Amino acid sequence: MSVFCGVVGLSGQNVEREGLDLEKKFVDQCTEKQITTKINVGNVVVMSIDIGAHSSQYDENDDIITIIAGDPVVREVSDDVSADLNLLNSASNEELLLALLMKSRGVFAGISINKVTNSVYIYTDKSGIRPIFYSINNDVLIFSSLMSVIQQTTLISLEYDELGVLETMAFGYCLANKTIYKNIKRLNQGEIISLNERGLEFQTYWDWSNVSVDKNIDIPNMYKEFKEAIALRSEGKEKAVAFLSGGMDSRAITAQLNESFDELHTFNFATERSLDGECAKLFAEKAGIHFHEKTFKELAYPNWGQLIADGIYEKDLGRIKKVWSGDGGSVGVGCVYLDDKMITLLENNEIDTAIKYFIHKTKSNIPENILLRTQRKDAMSRFIDGIRKEFVENKEDPGKAIYYFLMNNDQKRHLQHHFETICEHEIEFLLPFFDANFLEKTYSTPIREMLYHRVYCKWFDFFPASSRSVPWQTYPEHIPCPVELPEGLSNQWSTTRKISLNTRWFDVKSYLSIKNKDNIHLVMDRNKLMIATVLHILFVKDYSHIFRKIRRLK
Repeated sequence: MSVFCGVVGLSGQNVEREGLDLEKKFVDQCTEKQITTKINVGNVVVMSIDIGAHSSQYDENDDIITIIAGDPVVREVSDDVSADLNLLNSASNEELLLALLMKSRGVFAGISINKVTNSVYIYTDKSGIRPIFYSINNDVLIFSSLMSVIQQTTLISLEYDELGVLETMAFGYCLANKTIYKNIKRLNQGEIISLNERGLEFQTYWDWSNVSVDKNIDIPNMYKEFKEAIALRSEGKEKAVAFLSGGMDSRAITAQLNESFDELHTFNFATERSLDGECAKLFAEKAGIHFHEKTFKELAYPNWGQLIADGIYEKDLGRIKKVWSGDGGSVGVGCVYLDDKMITLLENNEIDTAIKYFIHKTKSNIPENILLRTQRKDAMSRFIDGIRKEFVENKEDPGKAIYYFLMNNDQKRHLQHHFETICEHEIEFLLPFFDANFLEKTYSTPIREMLYHRVYCKWFDFFPASSRSVPWQTYPEHIPCPVELPEGLSNQWSTTRKISLNTRWFDVKSYLSIKNKDNIHLVMDRNKLMIATVLHILFVKDYSHIFRKIRRLK
């Protein structure tokens, strides 16, 4: 299964009419694809569209019906997701279902309907990577793995959340369970909605802050868990397709895949004459891997799923629906965005100073100078307060608070655009860096040991020799690559930005395409934006940073 949505009558009422409304919007948002599953049981209507990446079967006569988007990886041996569905369909009560969810390792979202106990359970994975959005209105719960479906339905009236809009401009995503709408929320990591004889409940079945920090870092076991994460997601051994950048994350994955699969095809999408493309190519040649590259003059805000779907088609690789991706490695293991100063501030309990330093370091500020006067008054204090609420205390390792913040927010939302457009590109990502058992090892590692890719580099030493024999890209201020890098090539972290007329016109066009959206003018001064636009296009002043933030609202 890939995407699903549904409605539940919270008082046991029939919701067939609401289901028909939702069905129309669901099909519209899924590029007119055919609904493959529709279930109407009592006060529940659920429907799904299957792109064929993971096989799925159900029998409407079963006592328990489970629909899954993604792959839960509850199984203990390599197999298809259908093995997990069988396990979930055997969970005859809430206790057994929760036990399976706590055992899960994958990236997934799902709904289980128990017709015997008249219970409904809606849940997401331990890190909340696979989204579920929901809204409660007029005693009806509406939910969907696609936010656009709930946005478009007539069952709710939308109202913008000012803080959600500000957070999206600053980070590119909202914090916690917020969206840019007050009445649409997103399930948090390890969260489950239950509707049973007790009524409607929100529970947390998994909490990463409960993982104890262990000063004895077991790097060999980290490597073992990662290998196992890949093995459990490997269906067959004939052909695999993976992203291959010039960095360490995708190389770690492809090095393992190269030992397991008969045929491995890798794709690189980079700008012209870049370290990313050259380092990827050098490794592919050394490892004897099929390498396909496509270069661009600029590569801003791409849809990676669509890029690789097009690449698979152009290279005539057959019906490939699952692609290996290194998402999650740089933040989860390499601790990018963090440094010693930030950790020291947290260890000294200087939380607000640490937050302000993080905002400055990551350029995640809100554009106060062009906000409405009513917003400027307390926008920054509300913004910082929202961040502070996401800093989970860890008495064993106070610096870990910023790691929780990034994993529970930045990483949780990192692939939202990919999942939102999955009906267009029809690609499921296989994400071993988000494997829950592997993540337990990173959550248990002291934060200072993880900074600057310290633990990552020690872990990387366990990988096949070919992965370390040719150069790779490294982050600024992180442990440098010990192999000499090619000269005269650009890297993705270059601070210089060519300010051309085309660049500025792209900024302005991006704004003009969304300037009539209410969410912008809910917080931003229309007149000041117009002045900034004119000054920007005339080269009087560079407002690129403002337009980058505005684009995030598109």
